[in-house]
Amino acid sequence: MMRDFANWALETAKLRGATYADARVMDIRLRDLSTKNGQVGTLAESESYGIGIRVIAQGSWGFASTDRLTREGIAACAAEAVAIAKASALAKKHDVEMVQVDAYQDTWQNPYVKDPFQIPIERQLDLLLAADREMSRVKGVTVAETSMSFRRIEQFFASSLGSAIHQIKMQSGAGIVATAFAGNEIQKRSYPNSFGGQHQLAGYELVESLDLEGNALRIAVELAKEGLITRDEAVARIDPASLDQLLHPTIDPAAKRDVIATGLPASPGAASGEIVFSSDEAAKLQADGRKVILVRIETSPEDIHGMHAAEGILTTRGGMTSHAAVVARGMGKPCVSGCGTIRVDYGRGTMSIGSRTFKTGDVITIDGSLGQVLAGRMPMIEPKLSGEFGTLMGWADQVRKLGVRVNADTPEDARTAIKFGGEGIGLCRTEHMFFEETRIRTVREMILAEDEQARRAALSKLLPMQRADFVELFEIMKGLPVTIRLLDPPLHEFLPDYTDLRVRMARAEATGAPDEEAAAQLPKVERLKEVNPMLGTRGCRLGIEIPDLYRMQVAAILSAACDVKTRTGVEPIVEIML
Repeated sequence: MMRDFANWALETAKLRGATYADARVMDIRLRDLSTKNGQVGTLAESESYGIGIRVIAQGSWGFASTDRLTREGIAACAAEAVAIAKASALAKKHDVEMVQVDAYQDTWQNPYVKDPFQIPIERQLDLLLAADREMSRVKGVTVAETSMSFRRIEQFFASSLGSAIHQIKMQSGAGIVATAFAGNEIQKRSYPNSFGGQHQLAGYELVESLDLEGNALRIAVELAKEGLITRDEAVARIDPASLDQLLHPTIDPAAKRDVIATGLPASPGAASGEIVFSSDEAAKLQADGRKVILVRIETSPEDIHGMHAAEGILTTRGGMTSHAAVVARGMGKPCVSGCGTIRVDYGRGTMSIGSRTFKTGDVITIDGSLGQVLAGRMPMIEPKLSGEFGTLMGWADQVRKLGVRVNADTPEDARTAIKFGGEGIGLCRTEHMFFEETRIRTVREMILAEDEQARRAALSKLLPMQRADFVELFEIMKGLPVTIRLLDPPLHEFLPDYTDLRVRMARAEATGAPDEEAAAQLPKVERLKEVNPMLGTRGCRLGIEIPDLYRMQVAAILSAACDVKTRTGVEPIVEIML
């Protein structure tokens, strides 16, 4: 069937005017299992598929992809790739030249004996639990962890030059880890020797050859008998990524999980909330005190205010470095990205996984540490600087030479920083203080103002907001240094959406009902539209164009610092960044 999918793509591309085309069809199946101290941590299986189509038309490249593997869906994708190539041709400097190569046809599959996906998942879990029990029954072992994972990746490549390549890769792996604590000392042992287990291009026979149950007892006994490591060694051996998991809310391990889909663990932590499919709706509900999960096919800079309002973000496309993943990690919000088994329908306000459908307002939970999406609201455990984590951080404080400041843009961020031992704010991004709906409208007023009088009127509304923000920050930090960066937004994040304005104007013309706001804003937004907003009117360039903006911010910062010193007797340490 993969060959048929690819041929449909090549046929359509040729009919649409492509001089060259190739297509890659992929089907990825995943299975992950893990346990910790006798409890199941992960039990997930997923499958995702799609096709990517690359073409040359009018001397330029074009690319498009889809997960709609029907004749109609593939034809539409191929047509889109050709249209993109033709659009790119308008700005080309010279034609793409193809190197002449011979057509290549082959089939490859790595050798394996047992298909792990044909082994009942219950049997695989029983093996992990048996190894878990063997480690746990040895005196001195306080944490026993096991894991097992399988990946089957099938892909078919075909080109208009006659190449046809079919490939199947089967990867299997498993591992166990025992951890012992004695007083203030800690030590770990793993098998195989690499933490996270051994993974190879092989089938289930690899897992059987590892003899997890037998080696679980061996490494546990070795760990218990050997002398424990020093505090300095314990700090040096800890994986920082594992500590990051402890700094975010987690799902109660005793709770029963109804996992409906699995994607990439793009940003750690867990969150529950009502499903919303638009950033505007997320901001609106958050302002009403409701917790939401923003569900998008993929996010863009226009979604910043919705991401800020949401408890967590779920996307069906994108990887660990996608917009959603990077922004969520920066905000400290949980995110699951690349969840390809979910089908999102913005028009109907639904997301579907197999036979299950969830609509706007339904409650789901995302676990950004494991990449899981769960039905319903799950009980959470909030992070605390206590127990083994608190002990380890205490050891780190004794040996470290660097001070630690945090990114904090809101009073809530500042309180969290103090709770986890932050020694000041290294970066307060003032643009993040304006994402709340009423504030972003005022910033928009200021940017789109017709004259200086209107702009100063908008700035006069922002001044008390900024001053109140800084007063609260300085009071929380109690004399610790605070570095404040003056407004530095990609300008489009604070402007009305250009496409939305054009749609509104088209609707107004079609219905005869005037849209005065869109009519007034569209020419201004067109004037401010930038090819690359990330390198456009921001930072000092924004301050040069609107000097009253930075005057307002500096006045708010200094007056807030004076007020806090007068009332509390503690002098804020303020650093202003341009």
